[in-house]
Amino acid sequence: MDSLSNLSSLSSLSDLSDQSGREIRTWLREPEKAFSEWAVNLDLKESSEKVKGSMWGKFSRWMTLKGIGLDRCHKTHIDAFFKEEKIRKEHRYRYIRLIEQVYA
Repeated sequence: MDSLSNLSSLSSLSDLSDQSGREIRTWLREPEKAFSEWAVNLDLKESSEKVKGSMWGKFSRWMTLKGIGLDRCHKTHIDAFFKEEKIRKEHRYRYIRLIEQVYA
C-alpha cells in the first residue's frame, strides 16, 4: 500500500503557528528556523530533536530547491521527494509522520 495514500493535500498552513503565535510567513521564508523553534515545544530527547531537524531540513531544502512553498505542498511533492532523494521505504513512514505532525 502506498504510504502516501491517506495523506490529504497539505495546502493549508493555518495550523503552522506555534503557541507563541509565530506567523506563517516564517514557515514560508525560513522553514528550518521555524521548525527548530516549533520543535522546542515537543519535549523531545536531544537525539530525536536532531534527527527530526535533519529530516525536516532535507525536506524543506528540497521543497525550496524545487520552488514549492510549504503552503503548496501536496502528497505528489512528497512522493517526488522520496523518489528523487532515494529515501528508503523504511524511512518514508518517519518522514510522513513528521510532515503530518508539522501540519497538524
